[in-house]
Amino acid sequence: MANGKKSETSAVAKLDGYLMEIDRAEDLVDTVRENVGGDLSTADFERIRVPSGGGQFWEIDTLDGPVPTKAIEGVLIYARDARAYWEHGMDEGVGGSPPDCSSDDGETGIGSPGGTCSVCPMNKFGSKIAADGKPSNGKACKQTRDLFILRKGEVLPSLIQAPPGSLKNVRTFFVRLAVRNRPYTSVVLSLALEQATQKGGGNKYSRIVPTVLAQLEGEEFARVKAYAAAMRPILAARKADVYRDEEE
Repeated sequence: MANGKKSETSAVAKLDGYLMEIDRAEDLVDTVRENVGGDLSTADFERIRVPSGGGQFWEIDTLDGPVPTKAIEGVLIYARDARAYWEHGMDEGVGGSPPDCSSDDGETGIGSPGGTCSVCPMNKFGSKIAADGKPSNGKACKQTRDLFILRKGEVLPSLIQAPPGSLKNVRTFFVRLAVRNRPYTSVVLSLALEQATQKGGGNKYSRIVPTVLAQLEGEEFARVKAYAAAMRPILAARKADVYRDEEE
C-alpha cells in the first residue's frame, strides 16, 4: 500500500484469548449445559443492544458494571434473518410485550397474521404507522439480522440484533466477504457505530458499521468452524427473545 500500512484484510489472526483455550468445542458445549442446568438456549446468551438516539458507543455489561466501548470485536459464528410484528405500537403501553408474529428465518411468520413473509402486507413499505398515527415509509414488520459474535474471554457468543437501519451496511459486508469467497466464520471483525438521520430530517439513530480486522487461516479457522458447528444446533433451534429498540 502507498502509505506503508498493512491492509486490515491481509492480517492473519491468532485466537489468543478466544474459546478460553478449550480445544474441543463439543466439550465446551457440554460444560456450559452442565453449568446452566438443563437445556441451553439463546435466551441464556448476553444481548448487546444498539444504542438509541444515534449513540456511537456500545454498552457492555461486565462483572464490574456496564462499560462503554467504541467497537465490538470478535468472531461471528452464526447469523440469521429474523422478523417481528407488533399490532400495537410502543406508545400504546405494550413496549415489553412479545410480538404478535415473528419469524426465525425471515421467510415464514408464526402468529398473527403469520404465513409467507414475502407476500405479507405488514412487510410492505408504507405499512408502518408512525407515533402520530400517520402512515410512514417504513414496514410494520421489523426486519433484523441476528449476529452471534464470540468475544475474547467468553465461551458463549453474544447476540446483537442489527436493526432495520443497519441492514444495508450488514448485507454489504456479507456480500463483500462472499465475493472474496470468505465465510463469515473466517474473519475477526469489528462492529462500530455511526450516527444517521431518518429520511426527511427525522430522528437520529445508530447504524452498525462492520469491518474486517484480520483473517483466520489453517488451524485457527478450523477451531472456529468446529465451535460454530457445535453451537449451531442450539442457535438455530431456539428462537432468541425479541426485544423492541427505539423506532428508526
